[in-house]
Amino acid sequence: MKRMLCILLSALAFFCLFSGCSKDKENETEKENHLSEEVDPDWPDGSIEDLERFDIDAYDRETYMVPVWNDGGIASAETVFVLAEKDGSVEPIQLLYPAKQIISVRNYGLGIRYEEGKDYKLTADGRLQILTGGSIKAMPYDSFYLDVYDPSSSANMPEIYGTGAQIYSEAIYENGEHRQGMTQWQVCVTYRHSALWSGSVPQDQSVYLKNTSAILNEDDENALKVACIGDSISQGWTASGYGNVDLAPHMPPYIELFISQLQEQYPNKRITLKNYSSAGKTSRWPLYEKDGIVNFETMIADAPDLIVIAFGMNDGGSIQPEDYGNNIQTLIDMINQKCPDSEIVLISSMLPNQEIKANWGDHQPLCNWQPSYKSVLYRITEAGRDKGIGIAFADVLSVYQHIVKTKRFADITSNNTNHPNDYMHRVYAQVLLQTIGCI
Repeated sequence: MKRMLCILLSALAFFCLFSGCSKDKENETEKENHLSEEVDPDWPDGSIEDLERFDIDAYDRETYMVPVWNDGGIASAETVFVLAEKDGSVEPIQLLYPAKQIISVRNYGLGIRYEEGKDYKLTADGRLQILTGGSIKAMPYDSFYLDVYDPSSSANMPEIYGTGAQIYSEAIYENGEHRQGMTQWQVCVTYRHSALWSGSVPQDQSVYLKNTSAILNEDDENALKVACIGDSISQGWTASGYGNVDLAPHMPPYIELFISQLQEQYPNKRITLKNYSSAGKTSRWPLYEKDGIVNFETMIADAPDLIVIAFGMNDGGSIQPEDYGNNIQTLIDMINQKCPDSEIVLISSMLPNQEIKANWGDHQPLCNWQPSYKSVLYRITEAGRDKGIGIAFADVLSVYQHIVKTKRFADITSNNTNHPNDYMHRVYAQVLLQTIGCI
């Protein structure tokens, strides 16, 4: 509660504009919302005692659901990857915002707190400096960047240029062993800053989701039935609390975060989730593959009130934007035909590692068509509204693209390939909540 009170107080110093998508401006969700350069640099007053309450040592949904684009001057448990240079040194690490004061640095699981001055320090330009000889360990340069790609090993991915490779390491519980993947070398930084988000701000589109809004806000016992269909990210990979990961701090995947936050905001409503997502799938799966067709038909037969569709990460390697759009449109048409009262949210995916190729098939770059899908989903959303369909577009990609202007991909991934870590799962949930008007 103290956290939220502080955020409300800080909001007096600045504001963000949220509005629905406009039909006559196709790039509305892509626009840059430049607000102002700084929040009040005197809030908080900067003393360690006053800021200590913002340190968290366990998963805290309330804190995690404070949006990165409007955090009130306190960035909480922001993940960074610690990588050594060839000589063993660690370069200062840039954060999402230039830090004014570091409140805490903890391991990925949040159970270990590191010591300022011994393990790390804040540089004059607001970056995190990991100190030599401290307790924070860096991944060796030669473990991350490999001179030669080894096709016999699944633990590396070929780089796009040259003959080298990068590590592939997934966080997973397998064969009785907890593997931390890339998160083993990530730390969580909570810090005070005085900068404001200058990227695209997700739009509140609740006006286009009238049935969902009515169910949530009406004083009755009607439950809100939510369904989700997508790829491994929507299935849960690789949030620390996902079933076959099971690592501290045990944070649920984004779709479960979304549901639990809705339940918190609407305690008198029963909100249910059925997740039909499956790892490795594309938008073709529910249309052309037998198990996918059955899965999709089962979802529609349940007549959900709100359906989240989140394909794109796996499509991007080989499915051109026109074909991707046709697939998504066909799914929408099938939903609208069989359960016209169901409303839909389309999600644009974050991007995979743009420096590597697949270690399977013909080794296509992992990032190919994905950036183009954003405008495709926007146009589909607008066309659906013209037909009277309740539909919204949760533009995760635009937020991701602003984040990686200052942060590295390794800071926000669990496997260095295509899966988000806890930080990016939080962003997915935040964008989805804002899209339906619940932040």
